Parts: sequence; structure tokens; C-alpha cells
Amino acid sequence: MASREDVVTWIAELYAQGASFARVPRMVARRFGLAVEDADDAIQEAFQKCLRKPPSAATTLDEFTQYCRRVIVNDLKRRARREAQYELFGDATLDRAAPTTDRRTEAMHECLKTLPTESRDLVTAHYFDEATLDELAERFLPPDQRTANARRLVIRRQLRTALQVFRHELLTRFPDIDWPEPAD
Repeated sequence: MASREDVVTWIAELYAQGASFARVPRMVARRFGLAVEDADDAIQEAFQKCLRKPPSAATTLDEFTQYCRRVIVNDLKRRARREAQYELFGDATLDRAAPTTDRRTEAMHECLKTLPTESRDLVTAHYFDEATLDELAERFLPPDQRTANARRLVIRRQLRTALQVFRHELLTRFPDIDWPEPAD
């Protein structure tokens, strides 16, 4: 397991590489349709994450570099998904709804209001506030669930059920709007 001192040393070496280390994340950002600044932000966040909790699997600079690149790519994927969700759902959540003229966004907000409170909170926390499954499980499940995997499984099922009800409401109440097919 890497110590904090190892991580600090490795980060300094990656900083010394400069543009050669940032080349891959920047290329990935462009591929996802993101700005170069997003890649630079993802690099900084990956380094901060490693400083907070050193990766247990990395024992060499090469392993640490690969770990950081994986964290950065995952962050860029999350950012790209968020951008796509904003294009589809709009920038406002149910609680922060701003007046809008987009019929699709209005329909989604109206259908979100019809969901039971827990389902509505679950959907908005996951898709608008970008809560992870672990964060959702911590927030919505009682603490007596056995393992992290069991908690993720339960919350994933609850989220899937809430989304099915939400989609049914959208299709039933607004059949004139062309809704995209759900991803598998």
C-alpha cells in the first residue's frame, strides 16, 4: 500500500511531466465533447482524491499513473453524462425549478411531482445532484443493511422502480412528446 509520502512524490513527478501526462486526459475530454479545462480539473481532483486516500493497489509510479488516469477518465465520463443529462432534462431540478418554455422539461417536472416523495427524492438526487449509489444507499436505506454490495443492489432496484414509474407517467400524460428510449 502506498503511503501519503509516496503519493506526494508521485504527484510531483507527474507534475514534472507536465503536458505529456495531461495529453491523454485532454484527448479523452475532447472525445467526450468536453473542454480541455475539464480535463485539467479532473486531473486536479484525481490528485486530491489520492492525497485524501492513497490508492492501496499502487506501489510504483507506473501503477499510480494508471490509477490516476482511470480516475480521471471516470470523472470525465461522469462530466459528459452530466452534460448529456442537462441537454435532455434541463439545468433545473424539481426543487430549484426555474421558469422555462421547454415543454419536455415542464412535462418532466410535472411528472416528478406525481411520484411518491421518496422516489422523487431518489431520482433527483441521482440524476440532478449526481449522488452515487453508495451515497443514495446511505441517505435512503436504514443502516442495518449488511454489506455495501447489498445496499447498492437494494438502492439500484429502488431507483429502477422509481424510474419505471416516472417513465410510465411521462408516456401516459405526455404522449405527444417524443421521449428517447431508455438505455439498458
